[in-house]
This record gives sequence, structure tokens and C-alpha cells, in this order.
Amino acid sequence: IEAGEPLGTRDVVVRAVAEPHPGVLFEVVDRAGQQLFGQLLHDVAVAPAVAQEVRTALVGMPALASLLKPRDVALTPQALPVAILERPGGVAPIGPRLGGVVEALGKRETTLWLLRQFASIAADLAQVHQAGVVHGAITASSVVCAAEGDVGMPQLTGFGVNAFARGNDPQKAPTRRADLVDLLGAMQSLFTGSGLAP
Repeated sequence: IEAGEPLGTRDVVVRAVAEPHPGVLFEVVDRAGQQLFGQLLHDVAVAPAVAQEVRTALVGMPALASLLKPRDVALTPQALPVAILERPGGVAPIGPRLGGVVEALGKRETTLWLLRQFASIAADLAQVHQAGVVHGAITASSVVCAAEGDVGMPQLTGFGVNAFARGNDPQKAPTRRADLVDLLGAMQSLFTGSGLAP
């Protein structure tokens, strides 16, 4: 994905994506100059009809504080689907930023903070499940925060990655239970990666 490439008719890639893989985040700007972020949802071209079907499901998701809901799904010139995300303060995976939280709060308070954040994500994920959307691709890198300054409230992103990976085939659809198991796995990975695990 090259700098200057259009994403649909409204957005443009700001910087080239050196290693495009599902879930990678990159800077995007819209026609009005607003800074946004793109998240590659699949590394193989998809039909516009499939992209539109997934777009309808994702844009129709409830807006919840701990879930980073795409405001749109656009296609690159190579027909790769990209979620367009809007988050003030930028967006980055939380894992590399947890060290700063531990320095500021200490291990005990960071542990309690992270548990509260994941409880919020789990509660919001349950609401999205009730709306019929299952994530299906939750990993530690799916949990993002502000790129600079205060980490802020972590959010779960990556909705749509699994839908494109399975070709939106309902026979291969992930389950709500799998989402919760994966969310616990992501939390464990963040605890062990940041030195919070006993």
C-alpha cells in the first residue's frame, strides 16, 4: 500500500505500508484533511459486493466506548479492504505502551487498571454479540490505545478481519465463546509481555 493511494473515494493513505498484513494500522487522511487511521482487513483482493456486505455489518455495529468501530470500509486500488477508523490522539497497539503505564502507576495499580479495561471490553463485546457481530480474530495486537501522550481507554479493533479471512462464509463463522476465550488470551499475553504476570 503506497502513500497517496486512494481508499475508496473519500480517503487517502498518508504513509506507505511496508508490510501489509491483516490488522496492520496506518495513517489516512480524508478529503477535508482530517487525520484518520486505516486497518487492513485482508491481504487478498475482494469483490466489491463482499466488501459492501461486511461494511454494512461493521458500520451498523453499536457505538460503544471500548470498541473501535469502523466509520467505513473502503477498498484500495488493488481491492484490499481497509477499515477507516477515527480516534483522537492516534492509535497504536497497547502492548508496547504498557511499560509506561507500569512506570506511572506501579504494577499493582496497572494490573487493576488493565483488569477493569478488559472487563469493559468484555461487556461491550457482549452487546455487539447481541447485535449479531462476532469478532473472530482477537489478539493482544487487537487492543489499541492512544499513540502518544496518555494511553487513555484501550479499545478493541480488528472487526472484519475474520469475515474477510473466511470469505464471509457462515459455515466458518466464529462463535461468541471463541471471542471471549481469545479476549482472555489477549489479556494474558499483555500481562506476561509487560511483566505483570506473577
